[in-house]
Amino acid sequence: MDISVLNSFLAIITLALGGALIVYMYEAYKLVKQQSILLLMYGVFTLIIGIVLPDIIALFFQNLFAIFWA
Repeated sequence: MDISVLNSFLAIITLALGGALIVYMYEAYKLVKQQSILLLMYGVFTLIIGIVLPDIIALFFQNLFAIFWA
């Protein structure tokens, strides 16, 4: 298996699990209505997007990504 295919596959899995975690946190927020949980959700969202964004960009724009990192 090519390493870029594996990397893209793991990025999609990370994005899906991160989305599930955010939904789980939102359900907790609906129960307790604490603003700190919302801030935690925003932070986790930013962290997940920051981790996965380069891999997703490489998946859709492979030639441009290779030129950029060369």
